[in-house]
Amino acid sequence: MALIGLTGAGKTSIFNLMTGLQNKLGNKIVSQTDQCSTGTTADDKFVFIDTVGLKDSRDEHEARYKVIDFLLSFKDGMDVIFFVVQHGVFGNDDRDLFDEIYQKLLTQDAYQNSCLVITNYDKFDPKNDSLYKKNSEKQKMLIDELRKNKNYAYVLEKFENRVFYVDIPPKELTEDEKLDTSVEERNERKRKASQLKIESFLEDFHPPHFDCENLQQLSRIQKDNDRLKEENGELQKENNKLKINLKYETDRCDNATLNLSKAALEVSKAEGYGRVATGVAAGIGVGATLGSLGGPVGTVAIGAVGGLIGGILGAIRG
Repeated sequence: MALIGLTGAGKTSIFNLMTGLQNKLGNKIVSQTDQCSTGTTADDKFVFIDTVGLKDSRDEHEARYKVIDFLLSFKDGMDVIFFVVQHGVFGNDDRDLFDEIYQKLLTQDAYQNSCLVITNYDKFDPKNDSLYKKNSEKQKMLIDELRKNKNYAYVLEKFENRVFYVDIPPKELTEDEKLDTSVEERNERKRKASQLKIESFLEDFHPPHFDCENLQQLSRIQKDNDRLKEENGELQKENNKLKINLKYETDRCDNATLNLSKAALEVSKAEGYGRVATGVAAGIGVGATLGSLGGPVGTVAIGAVGGLIGGILGAIRG
């Protein structure tokens, strides 16, 4: 059971009433329903979907996309659509929304599954059963009254006069209402009567299951989108693995380069030590030659000096 309508029309009030949930209620300016909600009646007989309100001043386009997302969730179609409007305020915005839903998204085939629901009906009387009986004189009079409004007349013609009225007062009472003990009891009767009216309508209304080509195509697009998201997720995981491996290999190369640099430095030092040793050896040889020219003491002294000179020369060469 899809609930569609403008922000503040009363969709969430119906949803909460039928499911026992407590979604936030909106107003005429800002929708409190940020995403579509699903809930079942206490006997699990009916499933209700509460959609975001359109014409939301926060971000109208975002709200419309959320409704499209909601429609995409109906992979197997839907059974009943409640187009919800607030009594006395069915204006051009409601009419524009109606055309957008039934011409661009659902197609006119959805008319046979739809019903107009009027909320905040000030003439709602829980004790007047004839008001809600199909084809009763009282209901015919109310339909005739509604048809005086061109927008109501337009929708009723498409829906073959399927319409009912509810009044769902909030459970929270104002300070003034709390002073009157009869208010809470009266509001509860209205809520109960509204719930029974909705259940009674659903028990009697059995249209063919709705599953138009638009929904099927949107469902295919959604499936393709989900598949691409999944594939993208896998690619992201693979990309992250490659990044980790690349960093690992890069670190290995950096370490190898650093080790090569250290090895080259050690080799360079070793070559320097070799040249020093060669110089010392050469110096000793010079010292020995010079030592042969003098006595023992002179040999040692001159040899030491020669070795020192040779070492210095070797270091300079290194």
